[in-house]
Amino acid sequence: MNKSPNGLFFILKRLERENMKLKTNKLSIIVVGLVLAILGVLFCIYKAGIVGTALSVLVIVLAVLLIVFGALNIASKQTTLGVIQIVIGALMIVFGGWFVTIAYYVLAVFILLIGVFGLLNYFNGSNKNLFSLISAIITVVIAVLMLIGQLGKLDIVFIIVGVVYIVEGAILVLSGLTSK
Repeated sequence: MNKSPNGLFFILKRLERENMKLKTNKLSIIVVGLVLAILGVLFCIYKAGIVGTALSVLVIVLAVLLIVFGALNIASKQTTLGVIQIVIGALMIVFGGWFVTIAYYVLAVFILLIGVFGLLNYFNGSNKNLFSLISAIITVVIAVLMLIGQLGKLDIVFIIVGVVYIVEGAILVLSGLTSK
């Protein structure tokens, strides 16, 4: 007689945990969908310029952080490290365009590697879906266009990717909202 309520309690607790997982997954799907849609809108508005803007902001933020950490290191008697950090931070601010250019090409090479590894995964059979192949090809095209400096042509790619992200984001949000 006593086992029945315990068994029922165990089942109810398990159902409650599964329901929480479903709610968390549902929320995650909606959040990812919204982020994709927002990213898609930004890609459509700013096109290839978003890369330069993001890198410029990143260089400035890193420069300010280096200067702050340098000052903190000097205050904590690590003078050499602090001076080096402040000098590098100041150089990043003064020669920001140069640092952005270097970061831009490093990013382009990184994107190219991601695309090449995506193609290798597709042709090696570890990921044989058509979306993976198309995604890898688009990634390689974006990287090559970045490396050869054809930003005008890259704008078209960013708009296409932006529209795809908007549609994919909307689909995810709708599926998250309609799932039970």
